[in-house]
Amino acid sequence: MTTTYNLRASNNSTFRWTRDLSQWAAVYNVDAATIRMQARASPLASSPVVYEWCSNNSTGGQIAFNIEPNICTFLAPLSDMLRMSKPLYYDCRLEFENGAAVVVFAGRISWTAGLTRASADGAAIGTSGIGDTVRVDGETSSQPVTLPLSLTAAVAAAQAAAASVTASSLAAQIAALPIAEREALFQSLIASAKVYSGSGPAPVPTGEAFINDSNYMVVAE
Repeated sequence: MTTTYNLRASNNSTFRWTRDLSQWAAVYNVDAATIRMQARASPLASSPVVYEWCSNNSTGGQIAFNIEPNICTFLAPLSDMLRMSKPLYYDCRLEFENGAAVVVFAGRISWTAGLTRASADGAAIGTSGIGDTVRVDGETSSQPVTLPLSLTAAVAAAQAAAASVTASSLAAQIAALPIAEREALFQSLIASAKVYSGSGPAPVPTGEAFINDSNYMVVAE
């Protein structure tokens, strides 16, 4: 059940990454576990830990878990990120009181280098007021994007053109049928239509067919 997330973060930005743990919360009691994420320079478990995020931490890399929506937020201060440069290998696991540990996801963290520095670049981890500063390779935002008016009009025109082409194509296909098949199609359409008879105007709803004085007619929409 281990999932791979390859992350891209910046060494001149606060580390903030949110992840929905619902698929794991359906199997494990995540709220009762210690959530730990460790990053190393090598994929070997014996290599030294370069950085750690933990739900028990009060400083450094922290993990906040919201049990109601099962959302996990990984946070780290900018001051810690300043020294990151080379790609790291990481995994995140759930640790339980009975000693059991379950790895839920793993991958690599690649760093984008930056230069901006300020005297206020301290230990703030940005728990609110900012969105994620870390992205996952291959993922896009789930938020719908509103089209500019110019593009909206273009899409509407394209849809209208497509409908017109479909109608024209159908008409062309009918016109290409042999006369006998066209007559048979015409008769089947008459048989399936709502039929009214009489010598006067028929009170037919728009778009329906009727027979008036033995003539087949359709009231236009």
